[in-house]
Amino acid sequence: MFRPLTWFGGCCCAALLLLLAPALTFAQQKYVLVLSESASAQVSTLLSGFSESLKAGGFVEGKNLKITQKIRSEFKGDTNDFMTSALRPRPDLIFVVSTNLAQLIVKEALTVPVVFADVPDPVSAGLLESMEAGSPHVTGVASALAVARQVELIRQIAPNAKRVGVLYNPKNPGSSRSVKQLMDGMAKFGIVLIEASLARSKEVGSAARSLASKVDVFLSLDDATVNEAYLALVKVAIDSKVPLIASQPEGVKMGALAGFVLSYKDLGAQAGRISLKILRGAKLGSVAPEFVQKPALWLNGATAKKQGIQFSEALLKSATQVLND
Repeated sequence: MFRPLTWFGGCCCAALLLLLAPALTFAQQKYVLVLSESASAQVSTLLSGFSESLKAGGFVEGKNLKITQKIRSEFKGDTNDFMTSALRPRPDLIFVVSTNLAQLIVKEALTVPVVFADVPDPVSAGLLESMEAGSPHVTGVASALAVARQVELIRQIAPNAKRVGVLYNPKNPGSSRSVKQLMDGMAKFGIVLIEASLARSKEVGSAARSLASKVDVFLSLDDATVNEAYLALVKVAIDSKVPLIASQPEGVKMGALAGFVLSYKDLGAQAGRISLKILRGAKLGSVAPEFVQKPALWLNGATAKKQGIQFSEALLKSATQVLND
């Protein structure tokens, strides 16, 4: 009479499971493709924050996570070849660090979730229809500050401010979009944006003087034409005792009263937390894009003294850096 060899069969099953273990582990492993224009220190810092967020969420490189970085500047072929090569091993998620690459990849990888970072304006770049809702294909972190955060700083420095002045070159599409967004956004807070357009950097001083008596605060954009003669804007702001809020750390170093500075480590970590939701199975359409959450506040104490402005204790405590030279 035949009797099943239950012990032997159990051993066979156990052995089979052991043999299949590597395959099972591999099947559970997630593959993240990182696309960047370069391997700069800025990108490395951003990726460090990104990886740390994934690790904190249980995805560890070498165990259940594989991350591959493809760098456009190191690829010898054209852009189409670069995209084809990057996408050949099908990733579970693409993390893209660049507006240009994000615009290209969303057209190529229509079935792969795309998370972007270091993209100032994803709506104007055509990546999203709005920042209020997720997309079936792409989400991420806009590196520009939300208007509400900028208004908060303005009111901390000039509580009664109602008119904010901006200088920009209208031939710069990014600046024009930023002015439109600021105008619409600040109107919701009862603030009027007054603009002065210019075509050449040598016009910065005169354009600033034309606004000085009309505004309560100057807000500088990252406009290339204005940046070339930023010291002229700083001089007018100090002489007229109108607070100048910068959009770049260099602006605060050059004499702007205050400004938010982007932390690329925090930006990467924020993008990592968004990616975690997707790697855990969340549908991309349910993962809304975000503005950068933790910009560092810089204050210029030397400029404050020249303008007779005293920072509140709360503002000083919230500042990452206070320049006094």
